[in-house]
Amino acid sequence: MQDLAAGGIPKDLPTNLVTTVKTMFVESFQHIYMYSFVSMIIVFILCWFLKKEVLSSKPKEDQVEAGA
Repeated sequence: MQDLAAGGIPKDLPTNLVTTVKTMFVESFQHIYMYSFVSMIIVFILCWFLKKEVLSSKPKEDQVEAGA
């Protein structure tokens, strides 16, 4: 119990259980980072192909002429 209170792994746990838990944590973090990396690539590609007019707040030429 002192190991648990200190934040450590208890000594009487089987090693295969500890390995399984560590593997599960590693795989879950890999999945999270894989999904974020894939979504980052998709967003980059979408932004790359958007026109400058979509990304900027510059008014259109028709609106500028109508206001003058």
